[in-house]
Amino acid sequence: MRIILFFDLPITTAAGKREYRRFIKYLESDGFIRIQYSVFCKLCINTDSARTVSKRLMHECPKDGDIRFIIISQRYSKI
Repeated sequence: MRIILFFDLPITTAAGKREYRRFIKYLESDGFIRIQYSVFCKLCINTDSARTVSKRLMHECPKDGDIRFIIISQRYSKI
């Protein structure tokens, strides 16, 4: 499973920039990989792991801004 995270955080004030940097550092320390400027991705081994990561994301996200994530399964079938 993969978690893909999309976000848009305000960085117009010093406090906003500080929260942005704190959130980016959290994502990188938690194993997220930057795909684009405000798009990150993380590989999870199963559904329980993805739920745990999503709960931590909801707890760590800044109050301001717009943060969305989607959990995608990677099941392959033989053709």
